[in-house]
Amino acid sequence: MEQVQGRFQVVGNRIGQLVDQKDKAYGEAITTVEGILCILYPNGISLDQFKDALIIVRILDKFSRIAKGDIRAFGENPWADCAGYSLQGVARYEADDKA
Repeated sequence: MEQVQGRFQVVGNRIGQLVDQKDKAYGEAITTVEGILCILYPNGISLDQFKDALIIVRILDKFSRIAKGDIRAFGENPWADCAGYSLQGVARYEADDKA
């Protein structure tokens, strides 16, 4: 008897396939980024550092993709993503100066 997949199983399979494809194209960025964060924040991340740390994590993820994989995979441009995250950081920095 053929088992019918539930809607969550279908979604889970689709997401799992995408993660497998990206892992193959880019490598495992999580371990790399974790190691760099341990160097940048050896005493942990304080609450007042969270906003900057979140942007740093996103940029490090893009750097990992650039260094380890096909930077054109999936039609993405990790350099443009880095520029975008940097702009967000500048905007946040300037907003904090005005506060």
